[in-house]
Amino acid sequence: MKKIAKAFSGLILIAALFVLGNFLVITYSDEYMIVRQFGEIVRVVETPGVSVKIPFIQTSAPIPKALQIYDIPKSDVITKDKKSMIADAFVLWKISDPVLFTRHLNGQVAQAQSRIAASVFSSMKSVISNMDQTEIIENRDGKLDLATFESMDMMRGEEVETVAVVESLPKGQAYLLVLPGSHTKFVSVDCAGKITGCLTTISGELLSVITNDTLIADAVGHSFASEETYAKEYVLAGYETAKKAGIGRACFSARILNTFAEPDKTKIASYVLGAVLQNDMEAVKNSGALKCDADTTVVIYGKNPLREALMDLFTEEHFFRHVTEFVPEDSVPTSAKGALHIASLAEKFI
Repeated sequence: MKKIAKAFSGLILIAALFVLGNFLVITYSDEYMIVRQFGEIVRVVETPGVSVKIPFIQTSAPIPKALQIYDIPKSDVITKDKKSMIADAFVLWKISDPVLFTRHLNGQVAQAQSRIAASVFSSMKSVISNMDQTEIIENRDGKLDLATFESMDMMRGEEVETVAVVESLPKGQAYLLVLPGSHTKFVSVDCAGKITGCLTTISGELLSVITNDTLIADAVGHSFASEETYAKEYVLAGYETAKKAGIGRACFSARILNTFAEPDKTKIASYVLGAVLQNDMEAVKNSGALKCDADTTVVIYGKNPLREALMDLFTEEHFFRHVTEFVPEDSVPTSAKGALHIASLAEKFI
């Protein structure tokens, strides 16, 4: 009898929680709550907190109130002089009228993004199609040609990471941010926090090809240097050899080193890493794409061993007086932090 009573009490409790869940409306600070009755909107809750609705008769659905960031898919566009270009853009938008948003787009963010993409692409296409390519691609010193093209570069998302890193650094200083990866990006930032230049290399891809698809692959065991196997002495040796004899000779020398002097393939992998990164160091030193000098503080971001290798090389070369590293304090992606900061700034103007 007691078991039946307990089971019955449990059923009553579940039923009560079910009714309560259909009775309460919980609204968060970053959303609107649309309350419908028989499909018609009867109320919009705009302030955060708990309110009530009629169970089983009224339903509720959240609509985002916060500023939204939409990265529009890249598209091909044709210039006035019939040249093909890739248009890449993002849009900051927010819902100001949740009722209209619900009635016209059924409260679906995906539908809103689709319409935004179509509208923005149409506008970009209209502008770009009335301009010659040389009008669009223009550097700081005039038109693009063989004498000036190297002083230009491209940013496709790294600016968002840059914003996040700069926001975490002391203000009033000039920085050179180093974001290593398959495409390593160097970004110069002035004392006001303005991006003044960027430089991209494909050292990560070169390292991958050398490690996996050349006759050096066996010497490194078809493996990259890792955080655990990183050998500073060999990184510096590879760097100095490439600096003296070029990357091609330095990389082939890895085979000689492994065959006659160093059987440990993990150390050879560190040697090749240093040889490949020498190109990056030379680019920073000589390229016209960056605006920095000896007093610029170098901040190296990213994962080891690339971060550690670049720290060692910048420190060893003394191109810059101040070299440090940026290690995030949490696991939130830096690109997400940067996007949120940009959104918070943009929201002030909306």
